[in-house]
Amino acid sequence: MIQSPGRINLIGEHTDYNKGYCLPAAIRQSLFLGISEAPAMKFRALDTGDGWGYGNQQKPHWMVYLQGVIDFLAAQGIDVPTLEMEFGGTLPMGAGLSSSSSLTCGFIFGINQFMGLNLPTETLTAWAVQAERASGLMGGMMDQISIFNGRKKQALLIDCSDWTFKYYPVDIPDFSWLIADTGVKHKLVDSDYNNRSLACARIFKTLQQNGFAGASISELPIHELSQWERSFVRRGFSAAFLCPGRKQTGIDFCRKSYGSSGERIREPFIGRSCGVEGSIPGVLCRAGFYGRICRAI
Repeated sequence: MIQSPGRINLIGEHTDYNKGYCLPAAIRQSLFLGISEAPAMKFRALDTGDGWGYGNQQKPHWMVYLQGVIDFLAAQGIDVPTLEMEFGGTLPMGAGLSSSSSLTCGFIFGINQFMGLNLPTETLTAWAVQAERASGLMGGMMDQISIFNGRKKQALLIDCSDWTFKYYPVDIPDFSWLIADTGVKHKLVDSDYNNRSLACARIFKTLQQNGFAGASISELPIHELSQWERSFVRRGFSAAFLCPGRKQTGIDFCRKSYGSSGERIREPFIGRSCGVEGSIPGVLCRAGFYGRICRAI
């Protein structure tokens, strides 16, 4: 049995695939995956009741992530044996808590355990990123690093240019982190996520053509942000893509007093549409920061 947590991101949107900084954390809400030997491949989602390999021809939407893992491992010379897997848990699918990454990371971690591959965490993280991209999602590495490296009451300040990270405490006295579930389901592969990623690439190319010498959008000096923001908004780009993932933002948030933490966390995003997208909260639940990463139980 494998437990694979979800994650929240406290600050730093659109920065993981722009080599910037972000401040995510693994949470208590998790998927649980049970893997056993079987004569043929079978997969079932217990929460929804749909599956594949039980005589049905149409694959569920989540099967693309599992197939991505199987295909990627095959490309590395690792043939996954026939197995049966069932999964479910407290992490809602399609709610913006990285359920797809949780499923991908949990599956590749489970195969590592099941086959006795003894792959290190760094390799599992990198391979999970590549396997999920095989689904067609042009994402970064924030989710996978969070899921494989989460610590209790800690967030990870990730430098997405080199995948290094530091832990920072987020257990703030007299404050609670809440997750708002709007009930609106989405699949990133079918959403505008890839369009945002492509837009960032176009913006970066335009910046280079106009003399910007940085290695990524996230190196754009903050004092130049307003100038570029006006230019790109006129060209139809969302201002959200121009939020610099400045390291100081995360350090200030974590080190300074928390009396005005709400103001601090919002300040870098005011007027830039970089906050959480959603509707009026439907369900609120406490975000307990997960004490251990993807693990066998």
